[in-house]
This record gives sequence, C-alpha cells and structure tokens, in this order.
Amino acid sequence: MAGRFPQGRGGLVRGTGRVVQRLDLCLGSGKNLVGGRTITADASLDKMPMYVKAGSIISFGPSVESASVKPDHNDFRIYPGNNGDFTLYEDEGDNYDYEHGASSSIPMHWDDKNETMTIGERKGSFPGMLDHRTFRFVRVADGRAAGMTVAEEFDATVSYEGKAVSVHIPVHSN
Repeated sequence: MAGRFPQGRGGLVRGTGRVVQRLDLCLGSGKNLVGGRTITADASLDKMPMYVKAGSIISFGPSVESASVKPDHNDFRIYPGNNGDFTLYEDEGDNYDYEHGASSSIPMHWDDKNETMTIGERKGSFPGMLDHRTFRFVRVADGRAAGMTVAEEFDATVSYEGKAVSVHIPVHSN
C-alpha cells in the first residue's frame, strides 16, 4: 500500500492508486470518480488527496477543547451513490467507565435510492450524556460541502431525543 493510507472504512488517502469502489468521491472537490480505473492526483506537500467511498457518512463535529466537552450539535456529510451506515459512539471522555458499559451509540443508515437518513434508537447511557441533540446533514456534490471546511448550509436538521427518526434528504438544487 505504498503511498496510500487507510482512513477508516469509508476513506483512503492516496496520491496515486486504483479507485476500487463502484464509485468514489473526492473529499476536496466532491467530484464523483467512477471505480475500476487508475488515477493520478496532485499530492503536493500542502495538498493530499482523499477519496471517500460512496455511501459514507462522516461526522464533522465542532472544535472542542477536550474529549469531555459534549457539543449540542453534530454535522454529518453524506457521500451519495450507495447505501451507507455509521454509528455515533460517545462516552464521558475522561475516564475508563466505558469499560463497564457507560457509553452510548446511535446507529445511522443512509438509503441512497430513497434519499433517506434513518437515525436509530440510542443504545446505552452515561453520566453527563446529552438527552437532546441536533444533527445537521449535508449531501456532498461537486463543489458543495467538499473539503475540510465547515459547511455553510445544510440539507436537513434533525432534533434528536434518542428515539428512531427518518428524514428525506433530496438532492440539493441551486
């Protein structure tokens, strides 16, 4: 894997390599790349290309000063083109109580054909856990919500109280 660095199940940082998925998206531009071909990308010192598997859901939380800070909102980018799953895991962030079950997880599923995000029921709890959360979703497209900057507009905002909820998130039109 020379020149390639795995970044979780949904992404791969690479300067050159074979796009192996049916469809990948460039994190920096949001452009679709058809899989099954070799690409060469500019990988200068200040620009490392990162490709994201279609169907990936990536959390972009706000900047916090420590793991114990619990922001009241989370931003998610949906990379369309395939179904995808994501689990938001949280714990107190400052001790080992998670080893004894003090944690929560919230499953999410993106149904690409129906353009629907389903946020499942929260499982687990821990002291200091926020009961109410705001989840903001944006669908990545060519030149839209691309790169590492904070998205300026969102396609859907969900007020989450721990119970399962679904939201339709259609293609954004300018």
